[in-house]
Amino acid sequence: MAGLIGAFLRWEGQPYTLDRHFQFEPILSTSIVRNMVFMTGRQLGKTVAESVEAVLRCATLTDPKPYSHMFVTPLFEQVRRISNDHIRPLLENSPLRTAWMGRLNERSVLRRIFKNGAKMIFTFAYTSADRIRGNSVDGVTFDEVQDFREEFFPIVHEVVAASPYQILRYYGTAKGSDTTLARLWGDTSQAEWVIPCIRCGYYNIPSLDYDILNMLGPLRDDISPENPALVCAKCRKPVHPKLGRWLHRHQDLSTKFPGYHLPQPIMETHYGSRKNWEIMLDKQAGRRSFTPTQFNNEVLGE
Repeated sequence: MAGLIGAFLRWEGQPYTLDRHFQFEPILSTSIVRNMVFMTGRQLGKTVAESVEAVLRCATLTDPKPYSHMFVTPLFEQVRRISNDHIRPLLENSPLRTAWMGRLNERSVLRRIFKNGAKMIFTFAYTSADRIRGNSVDGVTFDEVQDFREEFFPIVHEVVAASPYQILRYYGTAKGSDTTLARLWGDTSQAEWVIPCIRCGYYNIPSLDYDILNMLGPLRDDISPENPALVCAKCRKPVHPKLGRWLHRHQDLSTKFPGYHLPQPIMETHYGSRKNWEIMLDKQAGRRSFTPTQFNNEVLGE
């Protein structure tokens, strides 16, 4: 699916591709995994990727019935933003807009109906999950799941109980070890984007348990997508994230309940930009009002 996305969808005026977000490929795989967790830093493009997945599922899955998807966030403003700022432009700017939506199909903030009968529902559950009861869908995306109350999961999970797909996606940014996201992550395969060094052969694992802090190279004038700021934790020479691959700590869960960790430093937006790398190093040093905990959470996705 990932290789054909650009023919169907546009983002910010350009065909949507994974060229700069190649780590998101599992989200858009044609092989449907029912349960998946993404634990990420901020500003990495994960909301766009999760929106693209939902749009393509709704547009293409019609057997045995049109596909339906629900987005759930803790707060109304969060789910409104997904609907208006991500789903709407993906649909309205698609070359296939009229084939997918038509002129008279319902397109409200909290509900979008496709021409083929597929639907998207947008809802929220911070103090209560009652508004979710009674729905029946094929997939659910939980966004900002770190703020979601775990006792609501059984209620929300039941909305996919009658589906042949039963897709559950959990996305969030860590806020400590005693959160819903942290406990979900503990049940997953805990995959890291492992990057080999072509000079010394060392395999860099970008997590706090291993190498991430030693991979944050110094500020240089020649930082670019071709000359990453990221360095090998062993020999201190630049390493390229495009040479990496997902490696699961718990391989037996890689197809049952995969979890993927995405820190800012391994994304091109950061390792390929001198300006963004300088800002990130400032945050690590405690400037810009960042504490060490906030740096670990917001930047490293830990």
